[in-house]
Amino acid sequence: MARLFKVPLVLSVQDQGGYQVTSPDMPELVAEGQTADEAIRNVHEALLSVSELYDYLRKPFPASQCLQVNGRPVPFEGVVIRP
Repeated sequence: MARLFKVPLVLSVQDQGGYQVTSPDMPELVAEGQTADEAIRNVHEALLSVSELYDYLRKPFPASQCLQVNGRPVPFEGVVIRP
């Protein structure tokens, strides 16, 4: 079974326009988009890239982010953008 991790994310408006998502716990993670929705959609791909980088460097994900599931539901937060 795959391990689950909780990754804190920050959505910011960029001065030059567009949006950026970063993580205070993973400085390598950066996702961008012209809209907030696009930036949020790009987070999954950025997380996969960081995961591959960590595997290559043999760098573990921060242990504090590992969720102990044990067959229980996992609560999580998301962002909903409404027009």
